[in-house]
Amino acid sequence: MAFSSQRVEWVVAVLAIVAILLVAAVLSFTLFPMYWPSGAEEDGIFRIKTKTATGFGHRHTIATLYAKRRKLGSNLESYRKNPYNPAQVLFTTYDWGGKPGGTFFYDDATQRLVRLGPNWYIDDPEPKRLWAPGGRLTVITALEDVRALNTTTCHVEHLARTLFADGRQRNLTFVGWSPNGTRLAIVVNGVRGEPSAAGQDLLEIDTRTWRPRYVATMSDRPRGTDWCWQPSEMKWRPTPAGYLLQPAAAPRDGARVVVKPAAPPYLAKAD
Repeated sequence: MAFSSQRVEWVVAVLAIVAILLVAAVLSFTLFPMYWPSGAEEDGIFRIKTKTATGFGHRHTIATLYAKRRKLGSNLESYRKNPYNPAQVLFTTYDWGGKPGGTFFYDDATQRLVRLGPNWYIDDPEPKRLWAPGGRLTVITALEDVRALNTTTCHVEHLARTLFADGRQRNLTFVGWSPNGTRLAIVVNGVRGEPSAAGQDLLEIDTRTWRPRYVATMSDRPRGTDWCWQPSEMKWRPTPAGYLLQPAAAPRDGARVVVKPAAPPYLAKAD
């Protein structure tokens, strides 16, 4: 059956329109971001919604954290709930699309959202270690700083600012909590911007006063092993005044532990 010229022109026009629409769809899919829901995760009070972003040929997932209907933060990287209080969460977001990332604490009971600092590491292999026993305090740590947050008052203590009498910034590493959560152990290792010190000073911090107490110094640790004090190399001794931190058995790798007769001079308000 022969087609009339008019019908042929009509078919050609329809095919041309379809081709234009397909090209436009491909270009918009490839050159411009397109979003669509790709999943959701429910966790009691908290909810994570994810969507897939596609742009310039690349694809990645964007997660957003909600507390019930309140949006807490986009570009979610990680989050940790308070194991002692299901209404509290610690989470980090990454920089994306001109929005700066950060580390945040949120309490759904009080509706308080607090920014603790930049995007810092909270993916501890033991998430419970981030929270003091009882959940009254939480810590976030970077290579050069440790910050502690009171989960009731939302006060943030910047230990790198308050511990040192000479004003020189030193590298801090959080190690652990006392069994009752009133004291924490940190390691001081050299001055920021300078080569690492030969030894690492172990300190005990009273979280009620934020006063430090010098415990011991570790040095001569062989290369290729854990450079810092490990939880197994210290212990908390119960006393009538509370728990006191002290070295445990000598390290197996030959590192040397000494207790100096006086606290390092860089400490402010040392006990």
